[in-house]
Amino acid sequence: MMFFVHSNVIEHIYRPNELLSEISQFLKEKQYMIFAAPDFQNMLEKNIYQ
Repeated sequence: MMFFVHSNVIEHIYRPNELLSEISQFLKEKQYMIFAAPDFQNMLEKNIYQ
C-alpha cells in the first residue's frame, strides 16, 4: 500500500477538479492520494476555479 500526502497545496491549483481527474488515472491498485486543504468542499461549490 502506498500513500501520497499533499498538505495545503490543492487550494493553490487553478483547476483542482481537472488535476484530480488526471491524477486518478495514474494511481495503481492500493495507491492513495491524501489532500489536506482548508474548506475544499466550499471552494468547489462556489465554483471559483471555472
